Amino acid sequence: MPSEISSDDGGLHKSLFDFYMDHKVKCLKRKLSCVGRRNMKLKLSTDFPACSTFTRYSGKFFSGVVDGLCPRYKDVIENYGISCLLSFVRTKVPLRLVKWLACRFDVPSSKFKLKRKFIPLTKYDIQGILDLLVEGEPLVCDPESGHDFILSHANLTSIPPVSFFTNKLKSLEVELPDEDVFICFMIVAFSSFLCPNSSLSPSPKYLHIFRDCRSVCTYDLSQFVLSGF
Repeated sequence: MPSEISSDDGGLHKSLFDFYMDHKVKCLKRKLSCVGRRNMKLKLSTDFPACSTFTRYSGKFFSGVVDGLCPRYKDVIENYGISCLLSFVRTKVPLRLVKWLACRFDVPSSKFKLKRKFIPLTKYDIQGILDLLVEGEPLVCDPESGHDFILSHANLTSIPPVSFFTNKLKSLEVELPDEDVFICFMIVAFSSFLCPNSSLSPSPKYLHIFRDCRSVCTYDLSQFVLSGF
């Protein structure tokens, strides 16, 4: 009898020990899993930090404008020497990656800072990607002249939002003159794609170049885009 009791006690102790160890192992796995998730979030947060940069950039919007142009309007833009923008193809890039790159771009030196490496970005890179003009006349900002021109040309009292120029291109009621087609399209291109800012309205800094639409193709637009005006 004593031996049977001892055997039962031993079996009970072993069962309790196995249960205890199984419980401990499961708890340890849960802890390790939680730590792993926290470390992964921390790594992602480190690799892709939050960035406060904000612009009205929208490749989707600009792509829609290009696709919605009628054949005549596309011919007008091509005749003014900016057919490269008609070839724009929207590419999906994660927004966090875009912000990550933006946060690591040093504007004064025009270089990406990635740890100990520095990757320069030149106007020739811009030209290679967008096929914009290069080695042309420098585009000097003139906000006052640009402001006055667009108000006078469009018979307005204040610079309207970019949607105003987009709607003109989309309108089926009124067919725009060639010059207005080009001006509206380039304002949309600058505001939503090439040099977007944080405003709903286009920047007046470059609007003065549209006094002579034929001369736009003589400017160093690649350098202008690179500098972000």
